Amino acid sequence: MNITNQKQLDELLKKPIPEEGYCYINGNVTLRGTLTIGERYWLCVNANCTLTVGKVGTLDSSMGNISIRRNGGIKVGKGGILHVGQSVAGKGKIVEFGGVILYNGKRIAHGKKAKANLRIVAKAALAYPDSLEMSCVHKICGTSHCIAGWACMVLPDGNAVEESAGWHTAGMALLGAEAASHFYDTNKNARKYLQQFID
Repeated sequence: MNITNQKQLDELLKKPIPEEGYCYINGNVTLRGTLTIGERYWLCVNANCTLTVGKVGTLDSSMGNISIRRNGGIKVGKGGILHVGQSVAGKGKIVEFGGVILYNGKRIAHGKKAKANLRIVAKAALAYPDSLEMSCVHKICGTSHCIAGWACMVLPDGNAVEESAGWHTAGMALLGAEAASHFYDTNKNARKYLQQFID
């Protein structure tokens, strides 16, 4: 299915979503209803396109899959709700401006809170040359971790969230959606990303 304009998206909401398949967002559109996608369904926001989850909009992909291409994005506006599960892929961004973003049921940090947490993580992860290790969540030695691993170690409740929901959910909940797009970076790229949060 190919969505290029608002009318097509509004029509999509009037019928049942197939259990499996693809929906490509190839324009700038606003979700003004509830869209639930299943585990064998992909919602793809293509490059230079934006899906806005509007005032009465809910996008529930807690069981489904989202792919956001470079320079594409999902914006969650005031009153909008985005519930994502494990599978969010691509180089695009999820941006919150007044709405609620949930990741596996946990509210995702955003704005000032996410930046404050990233400053704490960056300070710890970049303290020594070997402190940041992106090939694993926690090294056996206990002194090297990936970005999400450091969040679980140094932020309040990080350990508890990791134990109850896993490292990926904990990292995204504590650091935000943008940071989560760097969870699989190389050491070099992760270091470069974190460097911007050092005062």
